[in-house]
Amino acid sequence: MLLLLSASSLCASAPLRLCVSFLFPPISQKQSRGPQCNDLGGRSACPDPVTCATIRSSRNLRPANGVRLKVHLGTRTVAVMTSLAWTLVLGGLTILFGTAASGCRQATRSAEVVVYTSVDEPRAEPMLRQFEESSGLRVRPVYDVEASKTTGLASRLVAEATHPRADVFWSSEVIQTAWLAERGVLAPYASPSATDVPEALRDDQWRWTGMGLRFRVILVNAHLVPEGMEPQTLRELLVDRKVVSAGMALPLFGTSFTQATVLYSRWGPERAGELYRDAVASGVHVLDGNARVATLVARGTLAAGLTDGDDARAAVARGAPLRIVVPAGLDEGGLAIPGTVAVIRGAPHPVAGHALADWLLSRAVEERLVASGYFDRSVREAPPALVPDWSAAAREVEPVRRHLEEIFLR
Repeated sequence: MLLLLSASSLCASAPLRLCVSFLFPPISQKQSRGPQCNDLGGRSACPDPVTCATIRSSRNLRPANGVRLKVHLGTRTVAVMTSLAWTLVLGGLTILFGTAASGCRQATRSAEVVVYTSVDEPRAEPMLRQFEESSGLRVRPVYDVEASKTTGLASRLVAEATHPRADVFWSSEVIQTAWLAERGVLAPYASPSATDVPEALRDDQWRWTGMGLRFRVILVNAHLVPEGMEPQTLRELLVDRKVVSAGMALPLFGTSFTQATVLYSRWGPERAGELYRDAVASGVHVLDGNARVATLVARGTLAAGLTDGDDARAAVARGAPLRIVVPAGLDEGGLAIPGTVAVIRGAPHPVAGHALADWLLSRAVEERLVASGYFDRSVREAPPALVPDWSAAAREVEPVRRHLEEIFLR
């Protein structure tokens, strides 16, 4: 039985043919053979009656150990296997093949990687498919929805923290990722693809790393706002109302929430809260996403709106009469928001997760996303004036959310 257990351990990682050969070695056709009986019933002539009688009597033998009986016949040994011995063999085979099957299932599971991502699906899908082709790993993506963006995925990761289902979090922004790092959801991983990423655009413990930058911008309809009269700051857009109608995304999700946490961490709750309360009082249109803001400005429903650079450029590419304003600094409303890549602590497929993280953080992937219009610029070329202290902003997530809910959801 010990032999069979050892064999099952060997066979869990060995080919089936090797396992069978180990348990049941082939009988050599050249082995020495002693006197033979053509008929163990004894009806045919036997050159050695003593030998034949011994073989016939072996059918009725039941040895005390119940495992194996050896009958020595001159130069040959006849092995008689009892029913108990066959039971042990079959039990060992069950262990053997069960272990092998378990190993196969584990190998299948390890050949995939699960990524939660808030990157727009039309942008993310081609990148993930290319990784599948180059790595041989199956990618299982879970996408967000436009209205909740990274907030919904971050909440899911927190809920799954004790039994993670995701291996990688690929986010379109940074604040929720930095917040997850503070909650202990992310594992440190210094990717060799990210050695040239500036320290201001990665976690000091390598729990997340930036990739690509998107700017917060003011999008203006050129037919409704004369040239030279464009709002240059958040206050001019949302409060002073230099334009007849303005819009913004609800600042509880996505990059709109990210910008709010930066303002709160820099200004404090009193000044930052005043800006948003005044915006609501002035009648600003609060919409369900940045893409919606850009669409309504392009149509002329709104004269101007606060949105992301990629949404603004997409609207311009469709031929709408638009101008884009990038505020000069953080206090004016300018902000360079990196996408981020992070590995989940306790990920079910850590090796595959590292491979995907390395690939996403490579210069080649970032350059493709910049060229496609999704990012404005590489993180390796970030303008320092538009990069805040992301760790400080992440510590404000919970109080800022409560404060904004009081302003916008009351």
